[in-house]
Amino acid sequence: MQEKFSQFYIFTGKGGVGKTTLSLAFCKQLQEETKKKVKLVYFRSNKIENDSSFQSFEDMQFQQLQNEGIEIEGLELRKSIQEYMARKLKSKTISSWILKTPFFTSLVNMLPGFNFVVYLGQILDDLNDDPDQIVVLDAPASGHALTMLQAVANFKEIFQSGIVYNDTKKIFSQLTDPNLLKIIIITLPTQLSVNEAKELKSDLNEIGYKNIQLITNSSFLYLENEQELPHFLIEKIKIEKELLNDSISTFKIPFSSKQTIKDLSSEIASSTKVII
Repeated sequence: MQEKFSQFYIFTGKGGVGKTTLSLAFCKQLQEETKKKVKLVYFRSNKIENDSSFQSFEDMQFQQLQNEGIEIEGLELRKSIQEYMARKLKSKTISSWILKTPFFTSLVNMLPGFNFVVYLGQILDDLNDDPDQIVVLDAPASGHALTMLQAVANFKEIFQSGIVYNDTKKIFSQLTDPNLLKIIIITLPTQLSVNEAKELKSDLNEIGYKNIQLITNSSFLYLENEQELPHFLIEKIKIEKELLNDSISTFKIPFSSKQTIKDLSSEIASSTKVII
């Protein structure tokens, strides 16, 4: 009997829809449901940084989430590329030397999307090395996420032979396997946000990604049967019913006064079962 959960989940959506909070909450629930090791991953940088102590906004956010029982890893491009080249060249020394050359650093920083190919390749290698692990990627917002998932297909077409071609072909084959990867697009119950989410799903379908779920956060539809609601909530629910349909799942998250990602994610974790 096939397990009902995937090995790799990608969370994305328009900025500010709550994907970081939901991805952390989902990690907690997924670990509880599967009894497997779940790792939350994010990208620390999009370019090779000379200063390894560089801190992104995501770094500062996730530093508050230590000791949550979930492993959190921020991938750094310099380190990821060095490991990638070391595997291909079978030498850490040579890969370290190449990475120190200004030409190579500039070339990698200028290649649009190559950073994402390296990152995704590293995640898939880790999953291959440890099949009992599940990775949840708190991915960039919609536009960058499309670039990320498009890049693998693009490099596969650009390079018709060689190491990069073989790697991207393998990565693309794995990522388009609906049993391995599930993509979660988070949206708010507004016309602009829903249209953007549906457009992203359509674009990803055209590329070849199949297992995609649209999730609406901050919806009031779960209050639909409540009595004596204020007029503005009745109108909001009416608008949401017209906007949303069966193709978009909604979270029935209870009201919470929690202010931090850590506390909020713990309180809403059980509500994320709809994603699994």
